[in-house]
Amino acid sequence: MRTSVVGMVVAATVLSLAGRAAAGQPASPAPGMFSAQRLEPFVRQAVATARQPSQDTARRSSGRHSIWNGGLIGAAIGGVGGSALIVAASGGSDNIPRAMLNVCVPPALAGFAVGAIIDALH
Repeated sequence: MRTSVVGMVVAATVLSLAGRAAAGQPASPAPGMFSAQRLEPFVRQAVATARQPSQDTARRSSGRHSIWNGGLIGAAIGGVGGSALIVAASGGSDNIPRAMLNVCVPPALAGFAVGAIIDALH
């Protein structure tokens, strides 16, 4: 929230200075540029934006994102680690990356499922 307030204040200042420069006025800020009366509308707007109900929907959708994140992390670990273990257990290969690519799908699917289940239970 602080970042959005600071961003709005900076944007208002830049736009104000740019407007003065385009109008041929000196670019120096007028006295009271950061007075309470001039900053109050920006602060009120930032606070109102921060308190909108979008926070509730973000909380609800974070559960779905968490399951996808867990599944994708599990798939990466299962695909790389699992296929490396399968290739090593089967006696190795002359072309290890190609052999790992050939056997990576089952451990990746298993890793996806395990990661999604773990994040769903969290």
